[in-house]
Amino acid sequence: MADKSLTDDMVTTTFSVEELIISDTVRVSLDITKVNSDASFNLKKTLREVYDVDWAIIKLSRYDDSGLERISASAVARIPENQVTTVNHNLREVSKAGLKITVSGLDYSPERNRVEETNNALRKRIYTLAQDEANSLNELVVESVKWRVGSIEFNRQNEVIPKSANYITAAAFRSDENAVESTTDFSHKVSLSAAVTLVRTLAF
Repeated sequence: MADKSLTDDMVTTTFSVEELIISDTVRVSLDITKVNSDASFNLKKTLREVYDVDWAIIKLSRYDDSGLERISASAVARIPENQVTTVNHNLREVSKAGLKITVSGLDYSPERNRVEETNNALRKRIYTLAQDEANSLNELVVESVKWRVGSIEFNRQNEVIPKSANYITAAAFRSDENAVESTTDFSHKVSLSAAVTLVRTLAF
């Protein structure tokens, strides 16, 4: 889409492009608290019992509480969207006296690198549209005058759009709703608009 305004020496055009990214994975965040009287407790092994994936431990603290070591940690991992209920089931199996693991967040947005790759592709599309616009003007004017791309100002907007409302939230893991099946695909709309200024110069 393009809107144009024209003066004697420049043309200002606005281009808008967008693309949808389908997200089929979820970034799961866990909070772990363990009152540890067992020196053999292995945090990474316990996380793999919740779901067999490489969990990133983003916070870990240990301190003594009345002679017992207390471990507090947070971990994140990205898992297939249709395995969210498996995590919920496994949390119940892993939980035991002295060990508390809760889901603190579920992020259905796609991986950052996919969003950035899409943004880069959209920027290239706008560069092409801007150059095509300059070429079109050059076909209409005398040979002594040439139009070129003077400036491009980008404005980016990202939005997560669920294709249905049937998805699991972090709160649902702590309520009776946690039996809901997770079957939703999520679309992440990446939109990019740009104000393009074409300037007129004399060709020598």
